[in-house]
Amino acid sequence: MAFYSPIPQHYESQIDPRMEREGMQGRGPSIAQLQQQLQQHQQRQALIDQMVRTMRHNRGLEQVYRLAVHGLVQTLQVSRGLLILFKYADPRYRHSTVGSVARTKASVVVESWLSENFCAIDSSSSDSSSDKRDFETANSDPEQLVTFWASDCSLCQAILTGQPQVLFNEQPGERSGLAQQAASLFRLNALPTLLMLPLESQNTILGCLVLQHETHQDWSIDTVDFVRLIAAQLSTAILQTRSFQQVQAVVQERTAQLQRSLEVQAKLYEKSRQQVEQLRKLNAEREEFLSTISHELLTPLTSMTLAIRMLRQAELDDARRQKYLDILEQQCVQETHLINDLLALRKLDSVPTSVQAQKLDLRQLILTLTEAMGSTWQDKDLKLDLDLPPRPLIFYSDGDNLHRILMELLTNAKKYSEPGSTIHLRLTYEGDITARQVTMVVRNIGAGIPPDELPHIFDKFRRGQGMTQQAVPGTGLGLALVKSLVEHMEGTITAASRPLDHSAIWETSFTITLPQAKDGCIHASA
Repeated sequence: MAFYSPIPQHYESQIDPRMEREGMQGRGPSIAQLQQQLQQHQQRQALIDQMVRTMRHNRGLEQVYRLAVHGLVQTLQVSRGLLILFKYADPRYRHSTVGSVARTKASVVVESWLSENFCAIDSSSSDSSSDKRDFETANSDPEQLVTFWASDCSLCQAILTGQPQVLFNEQPGERSGLAQQAASLFRLNALPTLLMLPLESQNTILGCLVLQHETHQDWSIDTVDFVRLIAAQLSTAILQTRSFQQVQAVVQERTAQLQRSLEVQAKLYEKSRQQVEQLRKLNAEREEFLSTISHELLTPLTSMTLAIRMLRQAELDDARRQKYLDILEQQCVQETHLINDLLALRKLDSVPTSVQAQKLDLRQLILTLTEAMGSTWQDKDLKLDLDLPPRPLIFYSDGDNLHRILMELLTNAKKYSEPGSTIHLRLTYEGDITARQVTMVVRNIGAGIPPDELPHIFDKFRRGQGMTQQAVPGTGLGLALVKSLVEHMEGTITAASRPLDHSAIWETSFTITLPQAKDGCIHASA
């Protein structure tokens, strides 16, 4: 029959109850019995010591599980041992409560048999096919877990409701209700003697430890206490491992957070470093700009002041008076151009305007412009080489912007050209008379653009290194204005500069590609 039996808190005797009865009858235990009992005690102590060492060296829960179950089976010479762990469907109800059973899934993590003969017991002979639906078996793979609903099993229900242990010992031919409601996993017909003890920690049922035997036998108090001690060791190992895993998870999470924080800080540092570097460059450019503006503003003003002083002289003749008036006019024009450049850049950056397209003859526009600038080439003994189509090239675009772009590029080429060299201007168009874009290239030989300055050549107020100290006229606005005008006309401009072989002289070129204005076409007249 099946019954539940409480266990005393402490061992009352280390002697087998049968030996106690014999002593009370006046017959003391034999030496063989005492030796057998001593050997059993040593085996049990050895199992406990081995479990302690395994847990101390942190060799993993699986090894502790196997050691405990296999050791109990061998030490107690029972037919079968099981270690079952519970998993609650709702973690809020994992605490044991008398009379209440939470929905709980059970997994058999270790199963050990005393011999292969016991393992070969055919479960079909003791359990009906309907009982087999109570649990899910993992076929023949021992690595996979056998699972079933513990909350539907009468034996597990007793543990889940707070019973200290379950002792089951049916006589042959009996079939109690408890056995009928037990999970078929336990094979109670073939293994009718069962001891089940809970694995418990902090009022939480973690699982249960099960021992079974094929023959009827009583579970002594000493045996139950020993199994309870092993169950307590397993509970401690599970709790320590889970606590360690939780701590490890927290450490890993904090480490990951720290790593992310360090990465963010590194990015912020790099961004701050870049910003500081950019501020340094901007400060250097500002200083260069202030120096350039001071030079470009003060030089004309100085010339204008001297001219005004000379004009105030009463004995000044007409020729010299006219000379000083010309100086005043020239310097006023230079100041006006500087201010106009600044205003034009500000307008292009802040107020988007449409392209004022008109019908142009690009060939004639270039010829007219270069002829007007012809006298300026003589200052440095420069020559201008034009490579233009032999016939008029009709193009729809903004004439004023084109004129300003070409004038700035030619002026820039003249400023940095080697004396006595030649400036080249080439105009080409792609395709036939329906082509949609033209290309203009201005090339000169002289002072070049270093590779590290080339990407910034179109920045505002950007000038070549040392240009202001060398008294090269300019404000650093010309190329910035050209780029803004070209982009305003939906075109592109690129710069290239390379040193000539075995020479300190560089070849510099600017290439402009301009699209046709809407509803326009390129036409090379016959």
